[in-house]
Amino acid sequence: MTKKSRCPIIGRKQYFKKELKGGIFMWDPLSEFSHAIFPNGLELHSAYWPNRPWQMVFLVVHSGSDADPFGAEGTAHFVEHLISESSGFNRKEIEKKFDYFGGSVNLGRTSYAATIYSFFGPTNQKFMIDSFNLFGRMIFENALDADLESNRQIVLAEFDRYFSMEHKYHLALLERQSLYPEYFRSRSVSPLGLRESVKEINKEKLKDFYDRNYVPKNISIVSTGGLKIYELMDLLFRSNLAQEKSGNRNLLPVALEEFKKPKENFHLFSLSKYYESAEESLTNSGGYRSVARFPGKTKRWSVYFLKEMIGKLLHQEVREKKSWTYSMSARNYYLSDVQELVVECPALSLNAIDEIETTVIRCFNQIQNNTDLFEQMKKKVLQKLKLIDISGVDLCEQAADHMAATGKIPTYHEWEREISSVNLKELSELACWVVPEMRWTLVIKP
Repeated sequence: MTKKSRCPIIGRKQYFKKELKGGIFMWDPLSEFSHAIFPNGLELHSAYWPNRPWQMVFLVVHSGSDADPFGAEGTAHFVEHLISESSGFNRKEIEKKFDYFGGSVNLGRTSYAATIYSFFGPTNQKFMIDSFNLFGRMIFENALDADLESNRQIVLAEFDRYFSMEHKYHLALLERQSLYPEYFRSRSVSPLGLRESVKEINKEKLKDFYDRNYVPKNISIVSTGGLKIYELMDLLFRSNLAQEKSGNRNLLPVALEEFKKPKENFHLFSLSKYYESAEESLTNSGGYRSVARFPGKTKRWSVYFLKEMIGKLLHQEVREKKSWTYSMSARNYYLSDVQELVVECPALSLNAIDEIETTVIRCFNQIQNNTDLFEQMKKKVLQKLKLIDISGVDLCEQAADHMAATGKIPTYHEWEREISSVNLKELSELACWVVPEMRWTLVIKP
């Protein structure tokens, strides 16, 4: 190891095995990550898996669509597209290189919090240095000189992919603007940004975003595999990822503590009125979607259990008892400033349109006194933690996603403590955020 690579390695409390009842041990692979900070500000988080011939590497740029300039929503995602097509880089040739070694490469995905690149391949020293150099040139030395208009059309095509019909884009924007009036989350429909602003983003905006955000202090490398952290450090120091480039870490949005009522809390949408030119009905079913918001510092696992319980109760009520739909889902989303709970049914019987919201309200009200269901859900989640059996590649992706969303990598034992501390009273205290006037609810009819 070279002298300059001797920056401090910060270990973590190791929980590799925790004895459970009957001599069974709980494995906590997330606790195996150690990290180091390079002189240029780059962070490395690495978990060593002995005797593996492979290495998985994620490069987390801590700037996603939340960092988009106002009026240029979609910039982070647009830059991600240009990175692998500029400065003489060719996406197909890059993919071919990794294929040759039996590996793989992902040339970018953009979330609200970050833009993430990754590669997988052998621990061979030359392969690793060449791969680090490749990403170093793409991330730190890029001219962003790819054809702007052809890439713009590709980005706009992604909107068509995710919003296959015009009304879906219209409703997604209405939802964001109703939930977050006068707040930056009202300005885009997803990490893609806004279709209208993507059409207007120019080269100067893209280059300015790249120069400010693609800097060492704003990047974390997360890795698992057969290389020890000091071996990875040595390889990184011998690559151009160790180069100096001025800039700072992009901070996560500050957690919101309260919300005003949505600008609109109920929206009845008629497909036939929106598409007046349609000669026949576009669907023979209705739809339902409702979004609740929670302050950013709300216990993440409390929102998770609320999601699990409402999902279970709605399944029993809407599918098993009334046969209104095949499936009604509940999902929770964690952002640093806000958490969301989404209840959704894309295909709902027309007989249910007038009753579905009343049913959802009733199911939410049942949660507060449903001790048996809560204890059942809690026990299930705690038991699943004891049965962790994850691949190194999946572990690395999970760690990278947490690094992107929260700026740190948790451990399963931390989760265990957090889950154990959640109680039904805490879920009851979240009731004020799921009442009808605090949710945005959409009902779709033909």
